[in-house]
Amino acid sequence: MLEIKTLHLTNALSITLPFIDSAGTPIPINLGAIIGELDSCILKNMANPAGPLIMKTTLEWTNSDSRSFVTYIRQVDSFIPNLVSPFTMEATKDVLNCIYVRYEGPEKWLLSAFREAELMVKDTKISLTGEIYTIFVSHEDETDLVVTDLYIPTSDLPKNMK
Repeated sequence: MLEIKTLHLTNALSITLPFIDSAGTPIPINLGAIIGELDSCILKNMANPAGPLIMKTTLEWTNSDSRSFVTYIRQVDSFIPNLVSPFTMEATKDVLNCIYVRYEGPEKWLLSAFREAELMVKDTKISLTGEIYTIFVSHEDETDLVVTDLYIPTSDLPKNMK
């Protein structure tokens, strides 16, 4: 059975990067450097992280091509005004009507959680927006086990599911 939730974000600092170019070629991303940039921005503005790293992937389709972006989000304990590019800040953001999936297992099988959610909606009248929010709840380096919460926004839930 599908579980529908709202993702609430507060003081969300983010940076968005292209993930796949218009030709379909993956663009390498140095995650350690990105997290370092976010943490540096947080410290420079005398704020503190408030919660785990969130990764939002976005797929955009047009008639001629598709593009993919990844946005890394850190919630902080206070609003940071006047940020300069590439950073953005949202005081509050509610992502409504999300399919929620918790995944616990080897990181290399995380993609299976996405596939599971896709299969759950396949036979319903639910349309997905092309966004996925992945919250990295925990990660054990020794075993490579992760706990993630996936929030997959829908564009039009049937009334009986709201």
